[in-house]
Amino acid sequence: MNHSLTYAVPKRTGTYADTLEAIGVASLLDELDYTSVTIRDSGGYFSVIAQNGPEPDSWPPITPGFPFVWKSESKAGASDKPPILPEVLDYLAAKEQNERWKKFNESLKKSRSAKSALDAGVEAPERPPQTYYTASTLESMRKGWNGDREIALWLASDPARASSWVRSELTGQTYALAVPEISNSQIFNPIGGKGVHKPKTTHSAPNSLPDTLIRPFAEWMKFRGLWQAMLLHRSGDDFKFFVLEPADIALRALRDIHRRLQQSAVWGVVKLDIWATFECLRTLLLQSEAMQPAGLSIFGRRPRAVLAGLRLAYFKSLGTAAAMMNDALFPLPDWFQLNSQEDAVAYLRIIEDTIGDPALEKSWGCLSILDESHSDEGRILQQYRAWLLTGHLSELLEFHAQFAIFTMHQRGAKKRSNEFQTATLDLLFGRAFPQEIALQQIIHNEGFLSVARAVRDATIYADLKNRPVSFGLAQNWKQKCKAGNADFLAAVAEFIQEQNWITQNRFKGAGHMVQTVHLDELVTLIDRFGAELIGSLLLAYGYSRTPKAVKADDSEVPPQ
Repeated sequence: MNHSLTYAVPKRTGTYADTLEAIGVASLLDELDYTSVTIRDSGGYFSVIAQNGPEPDSWPPITPGFPFVWKSESKAGASDKPPILPEVLDYLAAKEQNERWKKFNESLKKSRSAKSALDAGVEAPERPPQTYYTASTLESMRKGWNGDREIALWLASDPARASSWVRSELTGQTYALAVPEISNSQIFNPIGGKGVHKPKTTHSAPNSLPDTLIRPFAEWMKFRGLWQAMLLHRSGDDFKFFVLEPADIALRALRDIHRRLQQSAVWGVVKLDIWATFECLRTLLLQSEAMQPAGLSIFGRRPRAVLAGLRLAYFKSLGTAAAMMNDALFPLPDWFQLNSQEDAVAYLRIIEDTIGDPALEKSWGCLSILDESHSDEGRILQQYRAWLLTGHLSELLEFHAQFAIFTMHQRGAKKRSNEFQTATLDLLFGRAFPQEIALQQIIHNEGFLSVARAVRDATIYADLKNRPVSFGLAQNWKQKCKAGNADFLAAVAEFIQEQNWITQNRFKGAGHMVQTVHLDELVTLIDRFGAELIGSLLLAYGYSRTPKAVKADDSEVPPQ
């Protein structure tokens, strides 16, 4: 068990097809009993590195490496079942199982009797296996294609022939027997379909590629890779695919990330990008040595150096076919860097506050409240995604300004709101922008914090403190801080004067008052750094919640 092997997968197409092929090869080598399999981006190709395995002549028999999706074509149901294969998904049975599960869960939301039955011990229908959901999307795009089923049957028909083919491909040994023919599908060759190069003529099918470009072994590896690292989602009649893009990662870690993402019930288009990115980061952090003694070693490295990100493709339904409208790489944020357990805990807290964590009591994050089917809320999500992609401070501050306005709209309409924590902002600004010394000076300045507290008391805490709510403050300050220092300072001074008067006269001085020295400090900050930066940060902190303080008797102290 000391044989090592490195296999190169060229990036022939520059799409997720190359990634699937590399991951498929890694899964094959793992099946051949190599104890360590890593996928590394080597520039123009992926290197699949396998260590501590048997000699090729001692490799065990291989399997297709993916579920055989069987759909009975006969009324009897089993007469056309394929020969014995390691993993067969009875698609129609799983579909019926899913319908029963969905119907039961819908009844729980509407019917008290269903809930009573559940409380009385009636068992809920079992959910279908996770493989069904991947298979159902594949079925929607097959359009008569059966390449995966054909090669699975070819491999199962003669294991010795299949093993010889594998050895020849992985080691360069001569193989004289015929290899299987595999038809093309745009799922696995996205550059060959509609919407990529040019409109197809009447003599060109949507899934046509010259047979010489279809390499049977590469196609098989893509089939394997899809079940290891692709996430398939539907948006109406359209399709959105994610593929985990390796940078330098063990296959085991890649599979764990894929498994966690599959369990994340998120819908939409923009929201899906954000959630998938953060779930990748969360899984990497939870797997790291900082959180587990024998975990993934990423100390001193950025997660992007382990997993480059998510390669995504969007297919627009055209009725009888689907056109690929977008193929891109959504990189992991570059500002995550893990050097200690403290780093890991801080990043996990940022993720939890943003999107929640189904494993904890806080399953909802601040962005969970946004519904991208509403155009105004969709724009806020797009703004957050822009910040994730660029990492620019201006994009993040623009998001918080928009989110502050949305928060007050929700409160005005007596709807649910979910604000960020100031402690989370401290972590985010400190770790995403460590080189911005001015930023740290601002957010820890007493004058800045005093005015932010006054904003908080007049907006998100106003009802709690029986104060009049300043509903239009965020919109007003967002405009004034772009108008220049003088206009913004005038707006701030007017606000402080009003809030201090309310505290002094209506509440007999009970409550927070902005002191003259605090206003002087804020003026100094604005003169030094500009109204736009200070105003944007005030909107971020002024519309965020402070941590709840606890007295010695465990009762909560009103927010500050």
